[in-house]
Amino acid sequence: MKRKQEKERYDRLSFKTLDRQFQQEAIDGLSCSPLEAKALTEIVKEVFLEKKDPVQVARETDHSPEAEGKYCQQFNKLKWCVENGMGKEEIRIVTGMKAHLIDEYLKIIGGA
Repeated sequence: MKRKQEKERYDRLSFKTLDRQFQQEAIDGLSCSPLEAKALTEIVKEVFLEKKDPVQVARETDHSPEAEGKYCQQFNKLKWCVENGMGKEEIRIVTGMKAHLIDEYLKIIGGA
């Protein structure tokens, strides 16, 4: 029982660290404010990891459907590139994203 609790704690801390890293990459790579970066993280997690309806997530996060659509579109492009065997450099060219942001999206895909 104790091992399970320790693993759950480790998983929570791991996700917090990934969230912070992703937010920093959004700030650096997309020139987002810290508030926008936090919102972006929550939107991506809810839509792609929790499989929530994007319209509902837009309402819950107080973002426009257009802004949320942009984040989701970027994620979908990157996911398509990965599924089609592209490397990071090819993904960078196709998506126009910076390498650090690509790395953070890849971490989200890896955790799904």
